Amino acid sequence: MQKKDEMSHFLTCSVYKLATHVAVKNNIYNMFKNITLTFAFALVVMGAQAPSANAQSIVDIAVSDSNFSSLVDAVVSQDLASTLDGPGSFTVFAPTNDAFSDLPGYVGDAIAKDGSLLTDILLYHVAGEELFSGDVLAKKNIKTLQGEKVRVSSNDDGAFVNSSELVALDIDADNGVVHVIDRVLLPKSVYKAVIENLRHEIMEIRDKMQDVRGDSRMEKYPS
Repeated sequence: MQKKDEMSHFLTCSVYKLATHVAVKNNIYNMFKNITLTFAFALVVMGAQAPSANAQSIVDIAVSDSNFSSLVDAVVSQDLASTLDGPGSFTVFAPTNDAFSDLPGYVGDAIAKDGSLLTDILLYHVAGEELFSGDVLAKKNIKTLQGEKVRVSSNDDGAFVNSSELVALDIDADNGVVHVIDRVLLPKSVYKAVIENLRHEIMEIRDKMQDVRGDSRMEKYPS
């Protein structure tokens, strides 16, 4: 009977020690897990708050992507790189190379006659405030640095600035944000210049036709 009691006491003590060991081990594990999670959270927060060593301006982003080489060339030719590379908050609707390739020939003709039109076109793609996609889509119109406004709309086919579709959104820069569009935005001033150029060309053609008719009447053809 005494041996049975001793055995029972031994088993009870063993179970108690084992339970205590497990509990201590679990407490250590939970403490370690909590410390690890806290440390990981601190790293995330610190990483979010710390300035990025690879911070890029809007110009840096455009230069680093070959799809924007036409845009970069245009910006550089109009001495606008320093503006978009400097401090400030900008929103740029960036046309791709394909968008520039699709420009009608009459736009190129107008720019060839008046280089300031290219500056108008480029500034028409820039807003003087940082607008992420949610901010853009919350507006009906956005005023550009060129002075005119662009119209914002959306439907089942996508989101649009004027008739240009927003194909990539929220490319974050340290001085603003870039949204990619599939067509070059043309302000009213460019269309007015194109129409004026065409009017002059029509007048020149009319004058030439009158000269040709006059010359033909002076020719002495056989009867």
